[in-house]
Amino acid sequence: LDSVAGGGTVWTASGDDLPELQELTPELAEEEAIRGDFMLRGAAILLAVLFGCGQIADSRVLVHVRSGEYMQANGLLPPRTDVFSFANEGQSVANISWLFDHVVSIVWSLGGGAFGLTVFKAFIAGMIAWLLTRISVPGLPTWWNSICGVIALAACVSDFMPITDLVTLLGLVILLRMLHSAFDGNTHGLIWKAALLLVIWSNMDPHAWLGVAGLFLFSVGRTFARVPGETHPGAAPGTLWTA
Repeated sequence: LDSVAGGGTVWTASGDDLPELQELTPELAEEEAIRGDFMLRGAAILLAVLFGCGQIADSRVLVHVRSGEYMQANGLLPPRTDVFSFANEGQSVANISWLFDHVVSIVWSLGGGAFGLTVFKAFIAGMIAWLLTRISVPGLPTWWNSICGVIALAACVSDFMPITDLVTLLGLVILLRMLHSAFDGNTHGLIWKAALLLVIWSNMDPHAWLGVAGLFLFSVGRTFARVPGETHPGAAPGTLWTA
């Protein structure tokens, strides 16, 4: 610490105070790559949460809230007839998203209206991003996977609303994560997990058939890509077809 004119001070450091240069080793490079992958995954999740914090500007949200409140006041199950439409009042109707109506109405009542729904959809968006970043080839850096995940999230930003489309996005990434684990050999509980996912999904969104189609196409791919005599840790086609 050296004194200078005018009462100021200036810090000077000798060469002994500088950090020593470290030799670049494969282990050090791997640590830096892991750290960089972690930061990219975190950035993708944070971006998804920011996407989910957008303004709610869809009137279907109010329909879900009102439908859930009506069911909670009248036996929890969906009505057999249309009770909200003036033109179709009294006519037979099937409310496929009745379970989602319950969820949205409960979030609305507990979270203070629009604020609770905003937190809800931001949380779901972050979960979608987290699941996307978990789908990658084992042993390889995940930075490219994170970049692709950000592109996918940007394409789906208009669907980050508390409507049934949000259920489809979440259901698809859960199914993809499940099938990815099965491809790597982790088939424990695949049959009942897939069945449970599709049962819940089909009672929350009319687009649940996309999950069935995805499982079907994955099963077809595993069947035709399997080489006779090849041993692969992934799920056998029979297990997938059973699911």
